[in-house]
Amino acid sequence: MRFGSRMGFGGALPRLHEGDSLLSPFPLCIRLSFPLLIIQFLLHCAAAELTSGGMKTLIIRDGGSGFDSYSQFVDGVKADGQQVTIKSFDDSNLSLTKYGEYVYDNVVVLAPSLTAFKSPKRSLESRNVGGVDVKGLAKFLDDGGNIFLVLPGSSPVGTDLMSLASECGVTVEKETPEVVDFASSRKIIGKGGGAFTAIEAPFEVPEFLLVGDTYDAGGRRQDKQNRISVLYRGKSLRMSSPSSTLTFPILKASPTALGADVLPLSAADPHSATAFASPAMDPSMYSSSVSPASAGAASPGEVSLVVAMQARNSARCTVAGSAEMFSDEFISRNPANLEFARAVAMWTFHRRGKLRLTNIQHRLAEAPPGTPPPYLYRIKDYIRFEVDVEELRGDKWVPYGGNDVQLQFTMMDPFILTFLDPPPPGSSTYSKTFRAPDRHGIFKFVISHQRLGFDNVHTEILAPLRTFKHSDWPRFRLAAAPYYAAAGCVLVGLLVISILFLFHDEKTGKKGKKGV
Repeated sequence: MRFGSRMGFGGALPRLHEGDSLLSPFPLCIRLSFPLLIIQFLLHCAAAELTSGGMKTLIIRDGGSGFDSYSQFVDGVKADGQQVTIKSFDDSNLSLTKYGEYVYDNVVVLAPSLTAFKSPKRSLESRNVGGVDVKGLAKFLDDGGNIFLVLPGSSPVGTDLMSLASECGVTVEKETPEVVDFASSRKIIGKGGGAFTAIEAPFEVPEFLLVGDTYDAGGRRQDKQNRISVLYRGKSLRMSSPSSTLTFPILKASPTALGADVLPLSAADPHSATAFASPAMDPSMYSSSVSPASAGAASPGEVSLVVAMQARNSARCTVAGSAEMFSDEFISRNPANLEFARAVAMWTFHRRGKLRLTNIQHRLAEAPPGTPPPYLYRIKDYIRFEVDVEELRGDKWVPYGGNDVQLQFTMMDPFILTFLDPPPPGSSTYSKTFRAPDRHGIFKFVISHQRLGFDNVHTEILAPLRTFKHSDWPRFRLAAAPYYAAAGCVLVGLLVISILFLFHDEKTGKKGKKGV
């Protein structure tokens, strides 16, 4: 058997005989290099797969040498599997996109001395995409990216940093001073010999962070500790809209903390060693100049230190009012700061609090597991619904521990709204058996789970309902007994009348004629 073909540019390929290789017409050098090209291509694909496995994080630093004091925090981000790129905010090559696609998944703004971003060059078609400034980062957040914004603690906040915090639903007043707590504070001698005071903020560990969490044999989460103390020196924050369900505080100061503009009367230097000689300071030593706006935002018991926002598209933004709490100096004095910083960073980068729905199944309740669902359900059928809800913990998907997952059976409006039954230990399958309503139409299963600190998960599956067919009803029903009796009476009556009509002999008499 022979094959022949002619090349489009006029040359002719030699004829191939049966059993010949497709590479036989080519020179020996090409035949020898072809397997090497295949191996190189496979290695390139494998390297690309490994490279795309981790999330890419951009850390924007300031131009000074102070960034080296955050080495432990940066190393912690790298240890969590992030591909970290560190660039200065005034770098001319700083951009979030390449060829119209975002290069990074997360952005950390760790530049305390930053006052204004360098204006990026954009074309009319770019629409603020890719530029590293307030508009570009806001667009990055709208497109699903994550931002971790760290504000300076002991120095004034730049205008662009305040605008970026406002885009995340957090307000920082221009005159916002450092948070002061007379009942819980610690004197710290800095490396340069200067003294300053930091407060100890009690941190109630929320469920979506779970600092130092473990799992039992059944896969349920168990906390090693639900309360730690974080060393803090920085600004007080407030939510731009306190009634918003998207913004919430992660770290709040103790009830005795104040966000007032406190000035020491005993020393000219507000951070002198004389003014902060003892953790148990006397409030009478200080004069408070609180503006009406900041007084309402930083009243005792309502001082927020770290505020987070999760948008409706599950993009996350965290604003921390202190850069010092992530510094090596604070971490060396209080190791819980590093634990807190890593937990918040992992949550911001979707390494914690991330949910997914898998293995969604529905069938008739009497059908065995694994049975495919019918094309149409019938009204008043008993339906079994099952779904696996899992949470990402590090690099593993584990069973979700919540018991508030709701299922809706809707047609325009919910006809059935019920909680799914929690799974047994070691399983992630939530289930529910319910009876379909007595209403035919195009129904659908809807799961829309929104919980503070966790991803918003939403799914919809069509499940039409039909009415009973004529063959679905039983042959005889007790409720129709009067109708059956009436039909029987009609038949019996007809039979009696027919018999009487056929066999009845009517005798008629004849009168004779009389003769004349």
